[in-house]
Amino acid sequence: GTAHATAPARVNHSQRQRGGGEMWCRVQMHHPRVMVSKKRQKGASSKKSKSAPKVNPFELKFNRLKHDVLGKKKGAVGVGHPGLSRKRAYEQREKTIGVEHDRIGKVNKIIDKRIGEKNQSITSEEKASLRFTAERVKHLKKGSKFNLTDDNDDYQDMLTHGGKALTTIQKYDKTLGSDDEDDVGNIGADVVKVAHFGGGDLDSAANSSEKPTRKDIIADLIARTKQARENKQNAKDDM
Repeated sequence: GTAHATAPARVNHSQRQRGGGEMWCRVQMHHPRVMVSKKRQKGASSKKSKSAPKVNPFELKFNRLKHDVLGKKKGAVGVGHPGLSRKRAYEQREKTIGVEHDRIGKVNKIIDKRIGEKNQSITSEEKASLRFTAERVKHLKKGSKFNLTDDNDDYQDMLTHGGKALTTIQKYDKTLGSDDEDDVGNIGADVVKVAHFGGGDLDSAANSSEKPTRKDIIADLIARTKQARENKQNAKDDM
């Protein structure tokens, strides 16, 4: 028989577009670039999840409602992160004030303060002796602060008034007491010698024709002491 040519099936334009889109999607899904981009997206999401800091509830600040208010959320409400703020402030101070504190007293210069190092006219032995002497003097100055005894006899501490030593002032030998003329309580050395230790001077008593009694000796010493004090007071008034 006769051969009949089969007519090509008509494909709707919308079906063609749909079929082409499906094919393109299948190709794109299996394309290596698409697979790599998906892996990158997964890796980025996992990194974000790992790098996200965990919130410590003990570092949060909460405001608790004392009264139930209609329309407000019940329970504690987080209002701040005092621990995190304190940590950031500490790190900021370390970067600013900490660096300045570490640089205090530091300069980019080396100063040689060794004794005799810049003097070319002396030998190394003389330099060593000078340094040893300076070191010994330094230690002696530190140790002498707490020494109760002073071995140096040439230097003596003295009391001064107005830039002058008290021993050079005329009023230095005056005893400190009341303003009375008799100076009650201050006894002369001669009176103490005779009255407390008895007898007085044996040689003078033996050479004298008449041996004075103890009462006469004490009375004589008291009279001489009063006379000396009176003369001293008169001289003071004249000045």
